[in-house]
Amino acid sequence: QLLTPPSTDMNGKPTNCHLPECSVHLHLRWADNPYVSGTVHTKDSAPGLIMGAGNLGAQLVEYKEDMYITSDCGNTWRQVFEEEHHILYLDHGGVIVAIK
Repeated sequence: QLLTPPSTDMNGKPTNCHLPECSVHLHLRWADNPYVSGTVHTKDSAPGLIMGAGNLGAQLVEYKEDMYITSDCGNTWRQVFEEEHHILYLDHGGVIVAIK
């Protein structure tokens, strides 16, 4: 199933990305060490909250790693950064620390 793209980017500008021609594509590399960058981030203590690095478009692009977040288990996504960050969840997802 394709991931629904956000209608606007992190600056509020239209993405002009619409299913099925354009969707969110996430890199699925994973890091077990919380201090090493992985591209899909979630925590058992923050249910439904997922962050991932990827891009909008027709396919996954290796060189483009914007950061996207969902708080509803992947139903809706929004862009939060224009490059990958290390992510730490605190206070059951109430606080997210992003380190560049």
